[in-house]
Amino acid sequence: MTKRFMYRQKGVNKRIKSIVKLSDMDLIHFKRNRNPHAFVLTNGVQKDTNGKSFDGPFNFGGPTDIAVLHHYFSKSTKEFHFKGCTTGRADTVKRSKCNSVPPVGDIYDDTAWLVLKKYDPKYSIFDY
Repeated sequence: MTKRFMYRQKGVNKRIKSIVKLSDMDLIHFKRNRNPHAFVLTNGVQKDTNGKSFDGPFNFGGPTDIAVLHHYFSKSTKEFHFKGCTTGRADTVKRSKCNSVPPVGDIYDDTAWLVLKKYDPKYSIFDY
């Protein structure tokens, strides 16, 4: 994946990705709202990687130096249409993308590929 995806959007996306203990999650609320970016907790509060509390699916003042999550929206135009026309999205009920154009990043960024090769040099065989 890190070799195939070398373009990203401009700036940092402030939408969060959560790591949640199931025992702390309000499953009834989640089943009703089905938002994978915001969870209602029955025990504790949402915190970023610096320990700062925040609420909701965005963390506008959040850190960018602790962890990196590369989230790839689509792999190719064909895969984008297959995903949108057959499986839909995790946070919506049947939203067709059959006739839409996939988003394309405008900034070349091979950081993920370079980091992978640094920590696991065997992947360097794929450099050509």
